[in-house]
Amino acid sequence: MSDHKPISAYFDVTLQVIIPPKFQEIHATVLRELDRLENDSRPNVTISTDLLDFGNISFLEPTTRSLNISNAGTGLASFKFQDMQSRTPPNPQDYIFIRPMSGSLGPGESLTIDFTILVNNATIPYVSSGGPVDDILVLEIRNGRHMFISLSGYFLPSCFGVPLEVLSSYGGKGVRNISPSTTKRESTGGGMPTELWRMTEYILTHGETCETIFLERGDERLCREIRECLDTAKDFDDKLLDGELGVLSMAETLLRFLDALPKAVIPGEVYAQVMRISETAKSAMELVDVLPGPHANVLIFLMSFLRQMFEWKILLQNPEAKRRIGMFLPTRL
Repeated sequence: MSDHKPISAYFDVTLQVIIPPKFQEIHATVLRELDRLENDSRPNVTISTDLLDFGNISFLEPTTRSLNISNAGTGLASFKFQDMQSRTPPNPQDYIFIRPMSGSLGPGESLTIDFTILVNNATIPYVSSGGPVDDILVLEIRNGRHMFISLSGYFLPSCFGVPLEVLSSYGGKGVRNISPSTTKRESTGGGMPTELWRMTEYILTHGETCETIFLERGDERLCREIRECLDTAKDFDDKLLDGELGVLSMAETLLRFLDALPKAVIPGEVYAQVMRISETAKSAMELVDVLPGPHANVLIFLMSFLRQMFEWKILLQNPEAKRRIGMFLPTRL
């Protein structure tokens, strides 16, 4: 081994260095590719309309509108509607029904979503005076943007769901013939709703031969016609309501009227007191004295109505039917 030490030396070294222009070009290319992949995987959902007009909406008459939702993307698209909540009644969940509320769509698939507005007993006390429908539904797309669907329409005024005190003050003019300012007032006077008298009078006049009254359902089309006559103060069409089916429909409408009252004929706040009186030998008039305003008048009237109906020959000959009616009707009070 030589002991000579070199004074200088040359080495060939290969190094990897970043060339800034090339680096920026490749970086931009990679970002564009990642953006493209992300966009391709993001749901691309479309709906046929974002506005649904339900027109005029009546009590117990479902109104349905539909839209189509489509997946125009290349991946799976999942959707669901946000829960419908309101700070003040009525709660949209009580009258807006969506089918389906959620689901998934493959690439190129589409689906029809049905929206139904149905005003039932839970809702009618809040909309019986009429008013616009103004709701917005939020459709969530998983990993995608939210979509907003507006609902419009108009709740028609109805005598169903109106407090007895208020309805008694209208004098049978028909709630749709009353000015909006009048429908919002509260009345503490006596009297009795004319609508209730019209229904019971029809039953007493035409139902004497109907053995299954209050025990069988009527015809929905006839019930709808009866409600329309009550709301507008029009005369009943005797030809349309002719026969036993017309009587059954009137009886069903009467029960629906009592069911829809926001405060029962015997209000909850005095129910315990009424039950205590009924268990003693105290007079019936003392029982009536604890009921507010028209509630006492309506109770007396309905008891008189039942008494007259139970004198029908057809019920006297059928004690079982009479017993069932006697058990069934008071639950509405």
